[in-house]
Amino acid sequence: MLRAMSPEETEIPLQDVDGETLDTIITYLNAHDAAGDDENEKKFDGEFFPGKPEMGVLFDVVLASNNLKIEGLIDLVPEKIADRIKNK
Repeated sequence: MLRAMSPEETEIPLQDVDGETLDTIITYLNAHDAAGDDENEKKFDGEFFPGKPEMGVLFDVVLASNNLKIEGLIDLVPEKIADRIKNK
């Protein structure tokens, strides 16, 4: 959708989204754009947020993803939060 719009029309409000959160979201979107198919996207998703990411980072990303309506992250991040809680 954004690709079809002119640069003057692509302003997206980013209320309460800090630079680190925005960088994480852009990394996710670029990787999914480059992945090409569902299998590669799933592989990337499994490796996204390696190790034990800070809960604050995960919460910031899921809140921003919800505001920006990024369905993939809205689904992925709660799974990562649940994994983080289980493995605490």
